[in-house]
Amino acid sequence: MENTTDCPLLGNWTGTQLQHSIGCQDGPASWSANPAQDAEGYLAFGPYVVFPNPPIATQASFTGYVYFTLAIDNNTAPPPAGSTYEIVAVLEVNDATAQKVIGTYNVTRQSFKAANTPQQFWFYSGEILNGHQIEFRVKWLDRAYLRLDKVQFQPNRGAGFCTATVDAHVISECPKPDASWTGAQLQHGIGRQDGTSGWSANPAQDAPGYLIFGPYYTGLTPAFNNPSVVEGTAYFNLTIDNNTADNNSVATLDAYDATSKQRLGSRVITRKNFAKANSPVEFAVQIAGWPVGHQVEFRVYWKDQVYIRVNKIQFNSQNVFNCPK
Repeated sequence: MENTTDCPLLGNWTGTQLQHSIGCQDGPASWSANPAQDAEGYLAFGPYVVFPNPPIATQASFTGYVYFTLAIDNNTAPPPAGSTYEIVAVLEVNDATAQKVIGTYNVTRQSFKAANTPQQFWFYSGEILNGHQIEFRVKWLDRAYLRLDKVQFQPNRGAGFCTATVDAHVISECPKPDASWTGAQLQHGIGRQDGTSGWSANPAQDAPGYLIFGPYYTGLTPAFNNPSVVEGTAYFNLTIDNNTADNNSVATLDAYDATSKQRLGSRVITRKNFAKANSPVEFAVQIAGWPVGHQVEFRVYWKDQVYIRVNKIQFNSQNVFNCPK
């Protein structure tokens, strides 16, 4: 996947240009670690960059996409007993000013399509606050040779850095959703139907609890390189009535394996994560290593802070963002 000129990269670093607590230089610009020589640790971290403020003067933060180009020496070794996948590294976006991880992605051995071949892993950055130092980290788990070639950052079109109204590099890669449910079609611990298909809760009528959960679906599409697991992105389409009063945590979104009783992906949403009030906003939660045939559950835990409506939950079996819906 290539960057487009309408959304220029704000950062582009080779493996050797970042800082390291383990590993060694591997080739002219890469950095690697292997189990024979290294202990678990950060293969890369830094560069503590402060990005320019968004061109839209009223924005105190912005989001984007992070691209890590990695290579592994063996993508077919069997996973640990009792598992269908093996996590070999954790990719992180860290707000070094606030000392808070704002974006993360688990890289599995099975997600590499080939051995000794560079492959790009990309995910949502989380909210980057103006003036904060940002670092991109690769936490290596001492399970396989892993090489980092480069890290890139591209802003979301909504920040005003881009001229296009839709991210052109994503359109061609947008698949049809595997499955989609309205808020009213899922199960509920609190709240009530709101409109023809939404489900909402508000502080005047409800206590904290699961606004939606379910649907215990088992038909998601297997991953390209490992037909025993599902990998992709869950999109939670939500509406809030006030996005400026404070920046408290208002909900936790998660993808839950109801068969194995494990949370496979989650994201905490704050009030100001919503770009607008009373307008649908989509939040992505990335999933890796979900065993095929297990019951799928998507949940919104509401924290009794503000009115929130769940409009729709959608799952795509590819890691794509901002697809036209």
